[in-house]
Amino acid sequence: MLTNCSRTTSTVSISVAATPPPKLPSEIIGKTMEEVRDAFLFFSIIAKPPRSTLLMNGADVYEADTKWWVRRVAYYKHSLNIKLGTPAIRNVMDMNALFGSFVAALKYDPVWVINVLPACKPSSLDVVFDTGLIGVYHNWCEPFSKDPSSGKRRCNLIDLMVEIDRILQPEGTVVVRDSPEAIDKVARIARTVRWRPTIYDKEPESHGRDKILVATKTFWKLALILIVDLIDNFVI
Repeated sequence: MLTNCSRTTSTVSISVAATPPPKLPSEIIGKTMEEVRDAFLFFSIIAKPPRSTLLMNGADVYEADTKWWVRRVAYYKHSLNIKLGTPAIRNVMDMNALFGSFVAALKYDPVWVINVLPACKPSSLDVVFDTGLIGVYHNWCEPFSKDPSSGKRRCNLIDLMVEIDRILQPEGTVVVRDSPEAIDKVARIARTVRWRPTIYDKEPESHGRDKILVATKTFWKLALILIVDLIDNFVI
């Protein structure tokens, strides 16, 4: 969801050691390294992370969230023609991660993934780590540490989308899921920053009023004729 997150300061204890990985079934004995790797990845992601039980109803929420995102990702791939699982998309960032379930649903796709947990949301990064995934906390009112960037940003939708545009490579894809009102605002700003947005209905089995916007950042430049005209005018 594209919601504003106020600046917060928190202290995170580092005294909790990493929990051991889940035990693998005996069926993998005698398998190749590739088969063992795939089995470990599968079971570590679908198993309930030990520290999910520290959150209120955490284990049940984790299980429901995982199934939810498996269904959503399948819909995104097959109905919205988002090229997940193909060489066209190699890097994926979930900007509103909870347990990393969206990224976990891509476990067999050839992509590099990262979970970004908004600083204003409940602390669940340890659960992400328990599944073997990676993630960070970030306040989206501030620039994300990708390239050197100076100055503070105000916490509004325009600034957030300009920050996404800075992170995104040309021909990269943005998927936004939110209320129809929020999606309409995002679509207007997307056209302003020269993205190609398309709005879709949510998957039929999901509840709520959500709409889905899929936008592609275009590769654009000033027309050569405009530059020539400027130079001619300057010389004259």
